[in-house]
Amino acid sequence: MRDYVQRRLNPTTWIENLSTRQLAGMVLALLVISGFMFLLDRQRNLDFKYVPEPSPDFFLLNAYDEAELVQSPIISGETAVFIGNRTPDELTALTAIDIRTGQLKWLVDVNDVSEPDWWFEELEWNYPLQWQWGPIATDGGAVFQADRFLISTTVTAFELETGEPLWEREIGTINGSPVRQLNMIDGLLAVRIIEPSYSDLYVVDPSNGFRVFRENESASSLFWREEIEGYDRDYRAYNFGMEATTVNPWQFQFESCGLTPQVQPDRIVVHALMCDESGRGAIFALDRHSGATLWRLDVPVVSQISIDGEFGFVLSQDNQLLALDLASGNILSILRFDKPIRNFSPETPIYVGSGGGKTAVYISMSNQLLFFDSIFKNNDENIDSIEQ
Repeated sequence: MRDYVQRRLNPTTWIENLSTRQLAGMVLALLVISGFMFLLDRQRNLDFKYVPEPSPDFFLLNAYDEAELVQSPIISGETAVFIGNRTPDELTALTAIDIRTGQLKWLVDVNDVSEPDWWFEELEWNYPLQWQWGPIATDGGAVFQADRFLISTTVTAFELETGEPLWEREIGTINGSPVRQLNMIDGLLAVRIIEPSYSDLYVVDPSNGFRVFRENESASSLFWREEIEGYDRDYRAYNFGMEATTVNPWQFQFESCGLTPQVQPDRIVVHALMCDESGRGAIFALDRHSGATLWRLDVPVVSQISIDGEFGFVLSQDNQLLALDLASGNILSILRFDKPIRNFSPETPIYVGSGGGKTAVYISMSNQLLFFDSIFKNNDENIDSIEQ
């Protein structure tokens, strides 16, 4: 009897007794249920929206309620560039639009950037293998985009207004690693790869893509290098803090599960991921030359900080878009939404992008992409009432 019961309870036994038709029916039913649950979850996102409250400092320019983004957007002038789509009917692509009118300026999809030079013009190219979009950056007149395809990691430059390709460079040889950060620092484009088995800091001239310098021997923590008095000064970030080496060295201790620095001429603005399951972060700034703490934002955040000149924009845990003075860390203005963020986690990203006095907010939980004029001023009443 015991053997009989064990055979009945053994999944292998009853799977073997199923006919091919029964197995096919079960698989089909699981696929139908999975598809239904996906559509139901997406519809919940479409039905649940965050409404920005009236603000004297932020004016809503445009909004999309079915958007999907895979990287933080960038803004230059009246143009917004992002990787994703505004509606399910659109391709997931590198997309540029007019912020105010929503008019599509240009679009580059995976087929455009992955088609081999030797491919026959008469045949339509469809990419057959894995493609991974990477981060984007701008220097005002050009858009830089990093991607990974097969065994290559590539950075491509496009003209901002037309999408015309300017140059393309492969990073390393037989690489195929995703780019973690793509930043303009001191007039150069820094490409940072951080993988357990491979790291690289690759710095290029943004005008032509030619390499200025490269470090991959000890690049897992290296995020910038500059020459001072004939010496290389390295800037490094670890989970336990940051440091600058050689000339006027300094160290800064801060426990985190990952630091994302943005280097400015006189300061380094840092997003720190907290070591808990919430996905929350902290924002602080260090003096670039001495390592002294300039300020720390005492509000947990759920997005990275986006920098527009001397101002920073970040979304707080309480779903408030904060405009910061980067010199002092003071909150200059707040844009509130009608309800707090729900179900936030590191797997449900929130992106903030800014440039030229405009700000974009993307909330993946509701598939919203919002664009604002961010002409803020110091509003003491608004600042004093922030929910800490």
